[in-house]
Amino acid sequence: MLTSSVAALQSEAATTKQFLMELQMFAQRGELTRGPLEPGFTSVFKACNLQGALSLLEELSLSPIPYQEAPNEPRTCRRVRKHPLMPPQLAWLFATRPVFLYPELLPHVSLDPALHSTRSVSMFTAGEDW
Repeated sequence: MLTSSVAALQSEAATTKQFLMELQMFAQRGELTRGPLEPGFTSVFKACNLQGALSLLEELSLSPIPYQEAPNEPRTCRRVRKHPLMPPQLAWLFATRPVFLYPELLPHVSLDPALHSTRSVSMFTAGEDW
């Protein structure tokens, strides 16, 4: 979801979606082959949020979240680094959908490399800088 709207990260978005689809395929095949032998068998590939994740990706592909690139703003303070925020609609999905088991561990910033400012000088703490 974070990479699908970023042109530079389209291959990562496609790879992630492919992995989720393959997990679902492995789970279905395992349950079809072992189901008759062991009633109630559940494949280890069937994660509790796999179907929800795939349906959310399908929903986003049908109605994508508008993504506008904001230009890099000049930094006013050299000690503080400003990170670009993700689109608010995407942040709302992360916070409210039950498919995300631990939403507090998800990123809060945009992954678009074009929005991140480049660091010209490596910053060190006083203890490291000698």
